[in-house]
Amino acid sequence: EWCHKQALELLGMPGPRSHRAASTSELDRFRDDYDDARAALEWAWSVGNHVLALELGAALCRFWLGAGHFGDATEWLEAAVPQINATPAAPQLHALKAAGLIAFFIRGDSEQADELFARAGAVAAQLGLEEEVAWIDHRRAGVAWDRGNAETAISTHQRLLAFHQQRGNRLATAQVLHNL
Repeated sequence: EWCHKQALELLGMPGPRSHRAASTSELDRFRDDYDDARAALEWAWSVGNHVLALELGAALCRFWLGAGHFGDATEWLEAAVPQINATPAAPQLHALKAAGLIAFFIRGDSEQADELFARAGAVAAQLGLEEEVAWIDHRRAGVAWDRGNAETAISTHQRLLAFHQQRGNRLATAQVLHNL
């Protein structure tokens, strides 16, 4: 348990819990610790601590995307997907979100991304996390658009617009309007 906590604290980045891209300063600050984080991830997989490996990968996702470590992200995705269902709900949600981002933005696999995001949405709904469901639906609308399904993308964004306006979330409202 101590190693688990220490490994996650080492990252010092919010991972998929943050709905924004990693900033340049976050990337610069973390580059020096990346080898340690990578070693912790490899160790977690090697000892069969799949929950830790999934959590580390989910936390590293923003770094991988921002710093261009696409090979590491893809390796994690391939190792993670078979393990995700056996994980408790909260880390499962974060792993599914990260896996969906990697599938979509790195691998360009909109089918896999949609499947992962759909599973993440179901977990978020089960946990009663409406904002998470909205974030995931926003990603799924982007996947629908990429797949040429403009009607689904637009109707999802219209539903999200009403959701965010009702909650007074001006930033999310602006993001949805940008996509409409």
